Amino acid sequence: MTRLLERFSSLGIQIAYLFGISGFFIGFVFLYRPIQIVEFYDMGRGMLAFNATMQFCILFGVLLLSRTLLFAFRRKMSLNWFYISLWFVLEQIVASLFMAMYMSLMYNGEYPYFDAVGICMFINLIILVFPYVVITLAVIVSHKPETVDVSERNLVRFSDNTQKLKLVVSSDAILYVKAEENYVRIKYMESENLKDYVLRNTMKSLEPLLQKYGLVRCQRSFFVNPKHVKVLRKDKQGVVVAELDINGADTIPVSPKYYDALERLL
Repeated sequence: MTRLLERFSSLGIQIAYLFGISGFFIGFVFLYRPIQIVEFYDMGRGMLAFNATMQFCILFGVLLLSRTLLFAFRRKMSLNWFYISLWFVLEQIVASLFMAMYMSLMYNGEYPYFDAVGICMFINLIILVFPYVVITLAVIVSHKPETVDVSERNLVRFSDNTQKLKLVVSSDAILYVKAEENYVRIKYMESENLKDYVLRNTMKSLEPLLQKYGLVRCQRSFFVNPKHVKVLRKDKQGVVVAELDINGADTIPVSPKYYDALERLL
């Protein structure tokens, strides 16, 4: 379900909503030509094509801004069905307000602004509910739930700060993860060789993922895999460190704040 909700903020889906909704609007007006809408846009002066085109441009502009914002802030938003539905409603309210402003000015006061708002909201409701529903259902139907077999359940998928998948590694193979300014260094085993991968992301962003797969914080800049901690000891400077069970692996500093929690896992 989480991956399905994430799809609604992807770039491809935003483009589908942008062109699908605005395209359906202009096509509906020109091809179906419902009487109420034709009379409102025509103004009795043969203005149907011009006004409908201007309304299309306003709708397209509002959708472009709305969908750009949704895509830009997708990683800072916790999307659920309520927020998605609310976003749909709000963008159409905003579009109706601007479309009504245009029509009120064109009518030169014949239609007071708030009367025009009501008409534009009604027009948008009867026309645009269909493309919203169709595109949303298409996204849901086309979504293929990820089937993970037992052998893949322990695979940790690391993505960078643009959500691009960069590294897939077994959780059991990870030794530790270290924060390095705007990057993290992932130390892991591959075919009995010690490897590391520098990922452009923050420890704060990765923390839920690391905790999900059993890694624990042992110091402000370190998450360690307790499965690979051989012993906790003090080094020559009296600092508590975690000695790992892999030859050649660095010792990991352990702060007093996290010592007890880590020790209980050993």
